[in-house]
Amino acid sequence: MERDTVETAHVIANLAHDLRAPLNAVIGFSRLLLKGIDGPLSDLQAADVEVIQSNGDLMLRMVDCLIDLSRAQAGLLKPSPAAVHLDALLAKIATLHANTARENGVRVTYAVQDLQHELWGDGVLLQRGIERLLEAMARLVGQGTIELEAHVTTVRAAVRLCATSTTALLPEALRALQAYHAGGMSAEHRLDVTALCLLVSQQLLALNEGTLEVERSSPQGVCAHLSLPLATSRTGPELDP
Repeated sequence: MERDTVETAHVIANLAHDLRAPLNAVIGFSRLLLKGIDGPLSDLQAADVEVIQSNGDLMLRMVDCLIDLSRAQAGLLKPSPAAVHLDALLAKIATLHANTARENGVRVTYAVQDLQHELWGDGVLLQRGIERLLEAMARLVGQGTIELEAHVTTVRAAVRLCATSTTALLPEALRALQAYHAGGMSAEHRLDVTALCLLVSQQLLALNEGTLEVERSSPQGVCAHLSLPLATSRTGPELDP
């Protein structure tokens, strides 16, 4: 059964990878059309092409998530653990995604200070996992704020992302949460790009011995709790609480 699961994951990863080329072509030519390189478009034509580009971008995000998820489940992602500076990692992620989130109506606040500690894990996979989580949180609230906070215990770092919408969470956000909690194994709750981002984040963090819990905190909010190992738990004496 385990071998069948791995082989299936390989097939999904390969198929998803092969989908990237035609999707990139659709998105690329859509952008060319919108720039008017092949001639002016009418307002109706431009609106149609914008829909094509938007849906192409969405499909590409889902394909990227499927590739990451399948590779992780097939054991194709092999972490190379090392010391990763916690504050620098979180600051980089918050800075990179703040402008994109703001364009979509979500404000990201970064409340991490003086965390001069190091995580133990693969920096690339850790960053990708937290970025997927941040993307999912933004999609869950649609418009609102995301607060990123962190503190350090004796041997682990606790990171929290709390997202609050300007209105009550939409039904599609609740369905995405249900699909994520079902692990994508429920016929009732189909996976969308938000649920896929959450599952990918969970898998990538697990590869680094991290954990992820996502819960609805209020009618308007969702909180994600990450627990990640510190380098001191592997290389030296424990920190004082």
